[in-house]
Amino acid sequence: MGATEPSDFVFTTLVQPLLVSETVRRILTDHHFSGWDVVPVEMFGKSGKRLPDYYFLKVLGRCGPLQPSESDYVDKRRPGGVFRYARGLYFEPGSWDGSDTFMAPSKGYKFVLQSVRDALLKADTAGIEFEPITAIETKIGRLS
Repeated sequence: MGATEPSDFVFTTLVQPLLVSETVRRILTDHHFSGWDVVPVEMFGKSGKRLPDYYFLKVLGRCGPLQPSESDYVDKRRPGGVFRYARGLYFEPGSWDGSDTFMAPSKGYKFVLQSVRDALLKADTAGIEFEPITAIETKIGRLS
């Protein structure tokens, strides 16, 4: 989104597709990580030149619905007032299918195991950040 040359992970503003480079596909394949597939896509740079070897990442692994009642709640003062945030994303552990990459049925969050994160970071892939699910904060609403 916006760069002259795309990175290994390309986020889009339309819905929530995630495009990945051949480097990412190779890492996921070589490490035999589960819960994903790819579909080749035609991607073009700002100059109009076709960029080879990019894929739509399909996250096939699943867990059950997120359970907001398990989150901690924090209030934060921002320029527009005080807002309540939920900290942490939780799901019933027994609802997870055991895949290395997986998603909950809503919200679009994509989860990976530490081993996937480590492999991608070791390969110095660009364009993605990882955050522990216990640290993710989502805005609930304005309090004042």
